[in-house]
Amino acid sequence: IEHAVGGIKDLFGAIFFVSVGMMVDPQIIGEHWLPILILTGISVVGILIFSSTGALMSGQGVKNSVHIGFSLAQLGEFAFIIAALGCSMGVMREFIYPVVVTVSVITTFTTPYMIKAADPVSDWLIRVLPENFIQKFEPKEENDTNSVAEQNEWKHLLRTYFVRTLVFSILLIAIVLFSRKYLPQLITLIAPNLMAIAVQWISSIVTVIVMLPLLYVLILNNENERKSTRMLLHNNINNKWPIIALVYLKMLIAIIFILLALLSHVQMHWAILAIVVIAASALFHITRRSGHRFKNMEDRFVTNLNAKEKQDRAKRPVTTSIEDKLADYHVLIDSTVIQPDFNFIGKTLREMPFRHTVDVNVVEIMRGEQVIRIPRGDEVIYPNDTLLIVGDKREIDKFHTIIEDNRTLVKASDRKEFVVQTLVIKQGSSLAGKTVRNSDMRAYGCMIVSILHGNKFITNPKAEDIIEVGDTIWIAGEKDSCEFFM
Repeated sequence: IEHAVGGIKDLFGAIFFVSVGMMVDPQIIGEHWLPILILTGISVVGILIFSSTGALMSGQGVKNSVHIGFSLAQLGEFAFIIAALGCSMGVMREFIYPVVVTVSVITTFTTPYMIKAADPVSDWLIRVLPENFIQKFEPKEENDTNSVAEQNEWKHLLRTYFVRTLVFSILLIAIVLFSRKYLPQLITLIAPNLMAIAVQWISSIVTVIVMLPLLYVLILNNENERKSTRMLLHNNINNKWPIIALVYLKMLIAIIFILLALLSHVQMHWAILAIVVIAASALFHITRRSGHRFKNMEDRFVTNLNAKEKQDRAKRPVTTSIEDKLADYHVLIDSTVIQPDFNFIGKTLREMPFRHTVDVNVVEIMRGEQVIRIPRGDEVIYPNDTLLIVGDKREIDKFHTIIEDNRTLVKASDRKEFVVQTLVIKQGSSLAGKTVRNSDMRAYGCMIVSILHGNKFITNPKAEDIIEVGDTIWIAGEKDSCEFFM
């Protein structure tokens, strides 16, 4: 399929780039050459800096980060969509669209030179930057297991982080909306003689006070987040940069909610808003530091409280009976290849016959070059999959027995002879005048593989080819089925 559609793909690629080139208006380039040069410089330098910095913070190392930044330093075709949308909505002037297209074309031409410059620039940076700085950002060598475990830990942390942030954001939005609609009326009802500005300020302050407990819980990590953070930092020190970014993101969200609570009641000057932002940032920093200090004190208290019991358990020897029982168990790793005649081909692991009868665990599935570690229950089993299982010897033997018992074995005596026979179509034959498709040979377990029509020999006839009187056909199939037509 890829080979067949390759020409069409190349055709539409050529049409796309030709149409992009036709959007470049030389007259507009001449009129707006300065904005084009400025936008080109901002695009190239900005994308280069931000891409390289992001790659560096994620632990890609100086050399890889420079290559990433220089390779991405161009304005993509998505900019056309944004520019067209802005022009259609009336928020941009019409000349912006061809300017953006021109910038994109220019950066497209500069991309090969940027990629070529990545090597000398990265070599120069490695020479001039301090050695400890370079080593700090160099990627650490990790085995595949650690990388998978780290990825899963990141997924767990991000899932917990965003779920908690979403839940608390919904609650805070509800408080802001309720406060804006009902709180001024309630304060006016309680104190009717208050001035309007006083009612507004009281409403804002009360709203912020009500929100503070939720904001406090929002900016602090819960136990699951702390655990994931400790594991990620222990595994790779470079993980601290994205973790710090997540912390400041929560602080930013909390500050935004405070500003929403204030601005929903009071119109404030930008200087006052800046003071509020600085004060809130300092408060949240102090709160996080105090929260961690209190958590450490609590952990030390619990550790000291349970220290005596822990020492007693450590001194208590394992009894001989338990040692004897443990000696009877030998946890082994074994593998088995799923044969094509296995009855449960196409079923999931959860549907396998051994799931509830044998105490073994499938820890890995090898499928050609693909390796699926710790597969889920909905993983489908295919022919020639190699299952890596863990269990004791007795259970592993039971597992192999169940696999063999669920195979559909065909005895040699049950296999019918497969032949190719010739048949001359005579007048009155049921096949005369029919197409290969209408002959319905497959219903009888046979197949027409060749037709001799006059002096024309047709190999692999098409479904629309007509079988005529006098033709010689070759039929392939089981001997008994073929003899049915003789």
